[in-house]
Amino acid sequence: MNPTWVRSAATLMALTFFFGLSGDQTGSSAVSASTFSTFFSSESSGTVERQVAENQPAGAAVGAPVTPANPVGAVVYSLGGSDAAGFSIDSATGQLRTTGPLDYETRKRYAVTVTATDDNGSTEIMVSIQVSDLEEPGVITVIPTAVRAGQVIRGRLADPDGGVIPKNVIWGWSVSAGGDRDGPYIKVASGLPGPLGGPKAEATAFTPSGDHAGKYLKVSVQYSDRRSAREFSLDNTAEWISDAPIAAAEAPLPLTVRTVVSGLTIPWDVAFTPDGTMLFTERGGSLQARFPDGRLQRVNAEFNRLHTSFAVGLMSLAVDPDFNDNRRFYTCEAQEYGTEVQVISWTIDETYSSATRVDDPLIGGIDFRPNGWHGGCRLLFGPDGYLWVATGDGQIAGTAQNVNSLAGKILRVNAQTGVGAPDNPFSDSENPSQKTPVYSYGHRNPQGLALRPNTKQIWAVGHGPDHDDEINLIVSGGNYGWDPAPPYNEKVPMTDLEAFPDAIVAKWRSGVPAIAPSGAVFLDGENWGAWNGRLAVAVLKQKYLKVFEFAEDGTFISETTPPELDQHYGRLRSPVLGPDGALYITTSNGSGNDRILQVFGPAAPRLDGPEGAVSYHHLGTDPVATFAPQNLDVSATWTLSGQDAAVFEISATGVLSFRASPRVDAPADADSDNIYHVLVTASDGSGTAHLSLEVSVERTMPDISIVSGGGVNEGDDATFTVTASPPPTADLEVGVTVAQSGDYGATTGPRTVTIPPSGSYTLTVATTDDTADEADGSVSVTVDAGSGYTVSTSAGTATVVVSDDDVLEVSVTAGSGVVEGGDAVFVVSASPVPSAPLLVSVTVA
Repeated sequence: MNPTWVRSAATLMALTFFFGLSGDQTGSSAVSASTFSTFFSSESSGTVERQVAENQPAGAAVGAPVTPANPVGAVVYSLGGSDAAGFSIDSATGQLRTTGPLDYETRKRYAVTVTATDDNGSTEIMVSIQVSDLEEPGVITVIPTAVRAGQVIRGRLADPDGGVIPKNVIWGWSVSAGGDRDGPYIKVASGLPGPLGGPKAEATAFTPSGDHAGKYLKVSVQYSDRRSAREFSLDNTAEWISDAPIAAAEAPLPLTVRTVVSGLTIPWDVAFTPDGTMLFTERGGSLQARFPDGRLQRVNAEFNRLHTSFAVGLMSLAVDPDFNDNRRFYTCEAQEYGTEVQVISWTIDETYSSATRVDDPLIGGIDFRPNGWHGGCRLLFGPDGYLWVATGDGQIAGTAQNVNSLAGKILRVNAQTGVGAPDNPFSDSENPSQKTPVYSYGHRNPQGLALRPNTKQIWAVGHGPDHDDEINLIVSGGNYGWDPAPPYNEKVPMTDLEAFPDAIVAKWRSGVPAIAPSGAVFLDGENWGAWNGRLAVAVLKQKYLKVFEFAEDGTFISETTPPELDQHYGRLRSPVLGPDGALYITTSNGSGNDRILQVFGPAAPRLDGPEGAVSYHHLGTDPVATFAPQNLDVSATWTLSGQDAAVFEISATGVLSFRASPRVDAPADADSDNIYHVLVTASDGSGTAHLSLEVSVERTMPDISIVSGGGVNEGDDATFTVTASPPPTADLEVGVTVAQSGDYGATTGPRTVTIPPSGSYTLTVATTDDTADEADGSVSVTVDAGSGYTVSTSAGTATVVVSDDDVLEVSVTAGSGVVEGGDAVFVVSASPVPSAPLLVSVTVA
């Protein structure tokens, strides 16, 4: 028997039935047939079924009214059961209605109990409510909603029917032909999100150009969902059109990018000490120092237990705020057995030549798998003096949500002891009076930490799986919602609000595909113009720098990609602000193809001149280099510093010279290796700029050039000057070849000239005189290639013009006499015979 409702009366036997959502009965009782005829309605074949379509507004009727059979007198209806809050009932008619929209994809069936009370008592009717499925259109959301030329626009598709595979969605971006929102529209970009890096992979993102300003933006998608016949049938479409035209672009902010260190392999992080020395790590286990004058020095540090695999090895680096007193710094590194990441504290000597492990480890037990994925690890000192550590979940299911694990967390510890800060949110289970290092949890693989200037805000940048990289504002005790199912199924949301309704939603998400953002820093200073206060994020997969604007409360405003750092230097990993206000960025390409970049903002004082290193010649006297100040007053004051500053001088116009000609055989540099280092500084009182220079002095192979003297007449000597620059230290033999045009008796063919240490040799080529009239000619000398010197590319041949100086004598003789009427004949002669027709004037009388 499957009773639908039971009338309660004192004369009836007590009955107990339990119903599941299917209406099946459990329990039993012996009751007469006449009794049941009083109890059951005409729907007594099972639980009463009602149906309502999803997404109906509040007050939508849920099927027919629920009424008992054979009521006695007026009936009053009321509603109960665990799902009653989602429905209401008309107390007079028994009509069920919704109290809000119901979603089929979230829940398909509900159960309520309707109590009908008439003159004979109360009756309970079990009602099963089925939510019916409707075809629901997809919805596109766009950030930011205020569209501006030059700023990145990101689209996101949500389809209530579910089943959408984001990588199988064709995105189209169009702009209106004119200023009419109704169109027509012209498609300017389209494609599918790609798994690999490169501009075409980001089909869900678009940057309007300046030409698009004043036009409307339309975003359209073609996709398949759960209701589609095939996975890639693309039988659904969705569309979004901007409410306002695309705004004009911000004024351009040109950046200046230089390379300060090259030839590196995965330089992971950079940190500066108070004296301006740059420390940097390479993932394979190298720690180096770069001094302000450009010198590089490898620091002797022990990394024998380092585990290097894929994304882990020697990673982040931080300098203690009290470095001047304690000379401490900190590294993040994976240990030899590939089971944990550790934070190590070190001290370094005054000369930056040797570092010693002090706390080994300061923090240990940050779990990860030996394959090297999701190891984090980023270090940052916060405004409170505590050391913050961003750790990956180690690609181990459960670690991110386990507050007793250090993996998948943001940690906050005392840098001297490694103990959690006393106001951290979680207590140690073994020592409740002490706080654990955990500050926030539910992180997948955070790669960046940044302190917002003039605030206490700490921001984290994290890798998503193949979608939804995130930028998060970190709060104490916050759960950021990452929780892959065992063994490690990443087909879950990056921030799983269904599993964790209180999880903190990211301030920015990449959508599809993931772009692999890494380190981050807030730009700080007027030198950055409109970008002052914005977050700069290095991106690995997409090989660019991103600049994000957030409101004070963290609301996302805009995203920009500087063209100077878009696809030009490969994968970018760690951006750090230097003491000079410039941005320093490490690349991450591998195999010795990496560098550290120095980036100046549009208004930053800087020096333009040779970058890195120049070569100079032994015994040279010419200037070494010329520097030009930018964004500084032309009357800037120039100073020199660095290891070898004493051997240089600089003029009031920025011309750098050696005080005395350098000699390879008597080096004057501090290291006696003929490599000089100097830091050039220009200051105008309101700003200061620096540029380091490395000068290598070597016995430069002389460059041979030749110049000619003036033209000569036939019979004179043609002269040529052969010069070696720089002058040779001993006699230098140089081959030349003589040639002539015309016939002036020059001895042609190869010759050898000897250039003395004075640097030049005068070569003479004799010509001969004759009495023949002939055209002017020339003598040419060409420097031949040889050993011990190079030939000038612009002055390797010289020519002297040879002029003919013979004067012609013209005479006239008469023929025999003639009778009148005959022709008188005269012969006009020239001696010597002219080399070309000669025009002579005569007078006849």
